[in-house]
Amino acid sequence: MPIGREHVRKCIELGIKREICKEVNKWIDEPVKQKPGCNHRKHRHDLEACIEIAQEYKSLEERLEAFLACVQHIYEDCKHSSKVSAPPDIQCELMDKLFFIALQCYIDGDEEYCKLVHKLIEEKCTC
Repeated sequence: MPIGREHVRKCIELGIKREICKEVNKWIDEPVKQKPGCNHRKHRHDLEACIEIAQEYKSLEERLEAFLACVQHIYEDCKHSSKVSAPPDIQCELMDKLFFIALQCYIDGDEEYCKLVHKLIEEKCTC
């Protein structure tokens, strides 16, 4: 399984701002302090967590970067372990697809993929 520095390095290689890469990857793995090993992945290693962290950023560009950083982190964990989140098969399959979609939006600016991602990361309702 990739360690924190490896997650950040791969994130930066995608063109995401270093600070966002560091913040997102640190946030995702914070539960490891209470639940060492793969058990920490039952927290913050899912779609809802990626949406949550993305919505912490103000600009749409930063939200997209945070979302992609989060999805990429989980995608990398899935490639290196069979014990990611519960249920692992669904989360890994979902993250594999989301990584492709988010990457096509971020790298290529694909309009259709961007519409999907933007719907996920739009501003929270403050009703």
